[in-house]
Amino acid sequence: MSDLPPDRRRRIGWRWPSAIIIVVAALLTCGAIYYHRTITPPDCTDPRTLALVHTSLTDHFKLPDTTRLEGIRTVAGSYLAFRYVCDAQLTGFDRKALPPGTTVPGAVRYVSHLTDGGQRHEVTVRIAPLMIMEQVW
Repeated sequence: MSDLPPDRRRRIGWRWPSAIIIVVAALLTCGAIYYHRTITPPDCTDPRTLALVHTSLTDHFKLPDTTRLEGIRTVAGSYLAFRYVCDAQLTGFDRKALPPGTTVPGAVRYVSHLTDGGQRHEVTVRIAPLMIMEQVW
């Protein structure tokens, strides 16, 4: 047994484990904040992400500049994510006024991620075509 009195042993017994737990929690919190600031890409509603999505929609998919995203929803991603997967509805254009051969978009799914070791922000955009029901005789 220990030479310390019983009440002294009890006081020492909870201090060290408590201090260790607090230090570990603080280090994990600082690590998570650093990771979020350096590795996690901008989320679904970030203006930088939305600007890249809009550029892709107008340049690659040939949609008009009036195209807007509504009902943006995060499908995958969180505070410590490597990427964000997002869904949205496209509005702000007349489907009959689209250039010939353009896919009539119904929804858009885009992925926000960082490349080049976290130095460059990229967005991959995919359009789900609008299913138009037509009666065939």
